[in-house]
Amino acid sequence: MNKPIKFPIPMFYSVPLKPIASFGVAFNVSDCMEYYMYQFDSKVPQEDREYFGKNPGHPLKSHESTGMLKGGQNILETPCYSANKTVPYFVEIEES
Repeated sequence: MNKPIKFPIPMFYSVPLKPIASFGVAFNVSDCMEYYMYQFDSKVPQEDREYFGKNPGHPLKSHESTGMLKGGQNILETPCYSANKTVPYFVEIEES
């Protein structure tokens, strides 16, 4: 899309955050849930959406994801047993 994305905080992708909690107060991690939200512009064609894919946070040992977000191949995943999902997973924001 050639549009810059700016975040006011550093982003760490696919880093298992629960083990980092052992470092103390600097990292307050209460659980292993990790997900990212995304949204498509209304002008994005369906074939581009399918290429990007989906990864809804499938149950452990099951890869129901597709496209670039395909778990087990394209996305480094970590099991989150408390949620019975692999993380990170991706949530598409629907415009309402």
